[in-house]
Amino acid sequence: MRKKGSMQLGINAIVILIIALAILGLGIGFVTKLFGDSTTRFVQIIKNADLPFSADSTDQLVLETKSMDLRMKKAAQLRLSVYNDGGVEADTTIFMQGSNLAEEDPIGECLGTEGTNAEIALISPTQNINSGEAGAFSTMLKYENGDVGEYICTVTAYLDDNIDETDNIELTESIYVTIKR
Repeated sequence: MRKKGSMQLGINAIVILIIALAILGLGIGFVTKLFGDSTTRFVQIIKNADLPFSADSTDQLVLETKSMDLRMKKAAQLRLSVYNDGGVEADTTIFMQGSNLAEEDPIGECLGTEGTNAEIALISPTQNINSGEAGAFSTMLKYENGDVGEYICTVTAYLDDNIDETDNIELTESIYVTIKR
């Protein structure tokens, strides 16, 4: 009889251990999915109708806000709308002034109000926008390290018609970014 009881205890311990490992695995999978999708949640092409604002022929680049707070090493979302009145459809790229598109470097230079500069990354998808239509973007801003303070950044929308470089359109809009710890 003693052997039966000790065997029963061993099976119960194994079952509890298997259930605990399954719950741990599900927990780790959930946390990985939650934090792994953070870039995808920010950086995406969205429907222009989903925005409370829209670009048009008189205001071709519209930012969601003219100023925003950015915490060091944290991502922040910036939504914007771009209108294409170039006559043909165009591949539209959003970037921060001073970034190197040829090397696909998303880090741009922003001018500080106290004479300092900040390198802020703007990550955005490329979108094809038909002539006479507006496209909407959800972009991600990120500041890795440096000084806190207030900076003036220039967001640029580059519309490339893939035909002739002289017909490409470059739209710019300034945004004030306050960087906090």
